[in-house]
Amino acid sequence: VNLGDDIEDEGPEADRARYAECQRILRGADAELVNVAGNHDTIHLSTNDLLDLWGEPPRPALHRSFDRADHHFIVLHTHERKDLDVSVGQAQLDWLAADLAAHAGPVIVLMHHSAADQDLQGNRWFEGSPHICLVRERRAMRRLFEAHGDVRAVFNGHLHWNHLDVIAGIPYVTVQSLIENLDDDAPGRPAAAHA
Repeated sequence: VNLGDDIEDEGPEADRARYAECQRILRGADAELVNVAGNHDTIHLSTNDLLDLWGEPPRPALHRSFDRADHHFIVLHTHERKDLDVSVGQAQLDWLAADLAAHAGPVIVLMHHSAADQDLQGNRWFEGSPHICLVRERRAMRRLFEAHGDVRAVFNGHLHWNHLDVIAGIPYVTVQSLIENLDDDAPGRPAAAHA
């Protein structure tokens, strides 16, 4: 699962080339690749651009769900308005409620921004700024997850650290960035974080 932000949003041509290269590398793993759109990925790349790069047919939105073995997977698309907020919007929240209601078995949720109320103290990028890293509708989302009764875990990226919250018995897992630059002075070593 690729939790998003595979590029640094430099421009349409550079972003498409770099995103395609990241997809090529990730597809080298001996596993199915599931992509989640990150906020940097969507600055210069449209929904259709990303779907094309993912090798998926056109559709109107980047959220979706699918089944593997006995688990139902939900991929949410969080929208960031730079320096203002992060949201899934009412239409996607309604879709989420209907999708959860239609699938009674174990569920895994994948998203870019967090649905947990993380304590951001010590976070290099987001301390004091929950509005740009935590989904505005997170409490409503968690009520849906809890009411379902079998959401096994919710995974996200974006916050540039590894973090775990367990809320009402559901683990909310944040995974540090795969490609974040670890050198302050110049592009260099990627974090290469994975789980």
